Amino acid sequence: MQAKVNLAKALAEADVAAKEVRISNLTRAEQIKATKANAFKDLTIVVSICLVVILFGSFIAINSIDKQKQKLAKALEQLKDTQDHLIEIEKIASLTALVSGMAHQLNTPIGTIVTASSLIDDYMEGLEEKFKARELSSKHFHKFITDTNSAKELVISSINRLAGIVEEFKALNVSIHLDKPMSIIQLPGFLSHRLHPLSKYLGKQIEFKIHGDEAVITSYPTILSDVLKTLVINSCEHGFVNSDKGVVEVSVKAYTHVVEITFQDNGIGISDEILHEIFTPFYTTNLGGNHLGLGLNVVFNAVKYNLRGKIGAESCKHGARFVISLPIDARLVDDTSY
Repeated sequence: MQAKVNLAKALAEADVAAKEVRISNLTRAEQIKATKANAFKDLTIVVSICLVVILFGSFIAINSIDKQKQKLAKALEQLKDTQDHLIEIEKIASLTALVSGMAHQLNTPIGTIVTASSLIDDYMEGLEEKFKARELSSKHFHKFITDTNSAKELVISSINRLAGIVEEFKALNVSIHLDKPMSIIQLPGFLSHRLHPLSKYLGKQIEFKIHGDEAVITSYPTILSDVLKTLVINSCEHGFVNSDKGVVEVSVKAYTHVVEITFQDNGIGISDEILHEIFTPFYTTNLGGNHLGLGLNVVFNAVKYNLRGKIGAESCKHGARFVISLPIDARLVDDTSY
């Protein structure tokens, strides 16, 4: 009997212990859940705070970027206005130089015409006075004819000079209507074909050395030919002025979008001090000659506006060097990019 009591008691104690363990486990689980809930709540708070901070920072950053954008837009607008202003100033300066140079070139022949006309008037008055005074002799009449003819020759020569100046001046106009479309030009065969006929030109014996890449471009062949011819004339009149012979080397270098044509002679060269002046209208080193100083300016305008490329003069130890950069296909060059 006592054993049954002890067994029941032990079972009861075991059941109580099991229930205590279960209660403890449940309590621990509830604590874990509470801890997780608190941690999730804290994490939610932290994330919310971070989102608020990020949103606030983003707002400040966007506002700052917007202000910077407005400042940059304003600065860009001011820069564009400044650029337009400088372009206008440059245009006015170029026009002033052009008008001044043209006036200077016209002044001499016009002055000669005025002087010669005045002399002819004086000769006529003198002849008329002698005729009225019945003092006119064959000697006087012969002198009148000789002097008048000399004055007339001066007038004719000056008129021809004026006509030549006007024709050269008209060449400055690059807004010409090109009568022929662009065509494919195969270099350097084209250069050889156009330059070799100039081997004997202006009394000079010129040897042409043409080499380089077999590039193909689309452009105006006639204008390119005229540009090269003008460069040859420039070499003859300035580079080979002290020699009857000269060598001109023309090389072609092809790149992805452009082709470079280098024109170099072995003449007396161009001084570094005047390299930046040679494309200026009416600039010439041959002040005593009959040159207006428009040849290289016409070349510059033709390359830039018609061929849609670039040309520059480079310093070199021997002779003059010009580098012409032309687009592979001039049709693809925007006219507004000049």
